[in-house]
Amino acid sequence: MLALDEGRVLVLDPQSLATVHEFRPSRFDEPRLAETSSDGKHVVVLYMQGTCWVYDTQAQRELPSNFSWREISAVSFEPTPAVDGGAPAGDRLWVVDRGTRRSLYQLDSGSRQKREAPGLEITDMLYYYVLPPLENAIRKPVELNEVTTWLLADRDAEPVPDMPEDAQIARTRIDAWGQLRHSTNFQGVVLLLTCIYIARKDF
Repeated sequence: MLALDEGRVLVLDPQSLATVHEFRPSRFDEPRLAETSSDGKHVVVLYMQGTCWVYDTQAQRELPSNFSWREISAVSFEPTPAVDGGAPAGDRLWVVDRGTRRSLYQLDSGSRQKREAPGLEITDMLYYYVLPPLENAIRKPVELNEVTTWLLADRDAEPVPDMPEDAQIARTRIDAWGQLRHSTNFQGVVLLLTCIYIARKDF
């Protein structure tokens, strides 16, 4: 398996290295790391923006994204303990997200077996539930410059400025259509409020 910087994942034939399957789990993101389970059944690719993609090598299919993984910082496989001296039931996957939350998933069934996390403080609640809607509604002017960068460059993500080129360093995602959409929505809201103000104002 080969994870490319433009987000594509290629499944190669071990003998001829010909492409057997091609997937594109992420349109705007680059892979940060890839890890294989101890039994070789599962492969996980962690992306820069905190999402991950899991592939079943035996069934030759990608697992459905029903885990709602976001803001993932680390992943690690753990062998499932054998029951009554039998064979292990396959590896489980530890997922660290939201900074300090750790969850254990059984990939064959897709079930979450364990979750460990400290209680959310007020600052955490503000960060996860208040700031994202505000950020989507009020875009920073510098983000509109990314539309020009997207038009002139052949990449959808760029390294963080003043940082060395490294596969482990997060990229700045350039979502040009998202910037245009959010900017249009914001201008529409401002225009609507202005019209309401003028209509109700007695000049």
